[in-house]
Amino acid sequence: MTYKSTDYYRAQLEALRENQDGFRVVYRSNSDFLASQDAKLRSLIVFDSSFNPPTIAHLALVNDTIKLLQSASHATDNDEFGIVLLLAVQNADKPVVPAPLEHRLAMMERFSASISKIAETSGGGIGSSAADNGGLGPKVNVAIGITPFPKFVDKADAIQTSFPGVGEQIYITGYDTLIRLFDAKYYGGKTVAEALGEFMARSRIMCFIRDNPQWGTAADQMQYIEDVRNGRYRDNIPPSWAERISLHPYLTGQDPKQQINADSEQGSGHSENYRDQNNARGDVVDLATVSSTAARAAAKTGKSAEGLTLEQIVSDAVTTYLRENHTY
Repeated sequence: MTYKSTDYYRAQLEALRENQDGFRVVYRSNSDFLASQDAKLRSLIVFDSSFNPPTIAHLALVNDTIKLLQSASHATDNDEFGIVLLLAVQNADKPVVPAPLEHRLAMMERFSASISKIAETSGGGIGSSAADNGGLGPKVNVAIGITPFPKFVDKADAIQTSFPGVGEQIYITGYDTLIRLFDAKYYGGKTVAEALGEFMARSRIMCFIRDNPQWGTAADQMQYIEDVRNGRYRDNIPPSWAERISLHPYLTGQDPKQQINADSEQGSGHSENYRDQNNARGDVVDLATVSSTAARAAAKTGKSAEGLTLEQIVSDAVTTYLRENHTY
């Protein structure tokens, strides 16, 4: 497979700055996807992350999101899902280190190929079963976008301005990001309700939760949304916003890197354990131990603090890229 060069992505980043664009698509898995301002989409999934680097945990979050949306919408063979992998050239909390942005974009392109590959082997839609839908299913289109904005509200505005035919933006987040989203310190004196009113009216948030020493148990996190719904934070967060937020268990315990062979041999995307798609190692990875931090450590020292190798944490294509470019 031929990939775009880091020089290409460096030029796209320069164009974003020079043209003062709010949002710029730099890659499409399908040349027709988000190809013009006239694009019409009922909804667009936005996965905003630092992708430093993209890991199989990122891939599993996309996988789970598509499966949940398929189930909720009773997706048919004619439905399409669109995903934007979004990289902010500024982050409200994280400096741009250590991987240069053009290298992250190159890795995101390789990551997007894994999304498309799982979609193809799952009967068209990620997580769908060829046995369930006759070998067909919803189509998944992937784009990579860049933005200069660190805040969700500005990112959403920029996407809507670029593609006014998008009906609803669906954001994949973790619980920590959800809490930051509702933190008034980011909005320059505005209340959260004032700053996010339009954003919450046209966007949905799919938040993935798990037990965390900082944020409490998953049950504690579920209670937070119930407290929002019941008006406990009404001075800051309107209770109606709870209807725009759905909380889901963080990951399924499945290693999406291993799903391709499992789907082709079993005809289903719902097995708990998968064999690796490219070799016979038979790895079963606990996705709760997978992170970009672990990937960077494994790239530097051979293993993460959790004892995982780079090959266990990122896709084969991203592994190859990291080995060849010594990115970390």
